[in-house]
Amino acid sequence: MKWMRTLESVALAAITDAVIMGIVVGVAHICDFRLDDTGVVGSLVFGAIGFSIIFYQWLSTKHP
Repeated sequence: MKWMRTLESVALAAITDAVIMGIVVGVAHICDFRLDDTGVVGSLVFGAIGFSIIFYQWLSTKHP
């Protein structure tokens, strides 16, 4: 069931992503940063997407 593993790792990457984004946004609120700046939000989102891709590929090597 290869597609099940793929689905599982995508879900895991998405959850990890959401947790990291939540932590980043929470810390930003605590530190009173302004997240209105599209550049900051954009870099956070792209960083999170990049992390997801790397994490997914790492999972693929762990569970072929």
